[in-house]
Amino acid sequence: MLFRSANWAGQGTAQEQETHRLFVEKLREAGLPFVDMKPIFEKTGRPLDFYYRNDPHWNPKGHAAAAEALHQYLAQAPDRKFAVR
Repeated sequence: MLFRSANWAGQGTAQEQETHRLFVEKLREAGLPFVDMKPIFEKTGRPLDFYYRNDPHWNPKGHAAAAEALHQYLAQAPDRKFAVR
């Protein structure tokens, strides 16, 4: 099995999902702002399209989706101060 598919397929799926759930839970408990890309990728029905074929890193499509999600998050966060140059 390719490493990149471990979050969505194979024997480790339940463990990977639980690890992700706990990680997100801990981020929320700590009050840290974050954008969770897993549900964004999954809602397309083709989450592996955002990764290189034989590599666990995001491909350009994955990075573009992350940039858009981060942009939307920041645009909806009026309580945060950002420097605009």
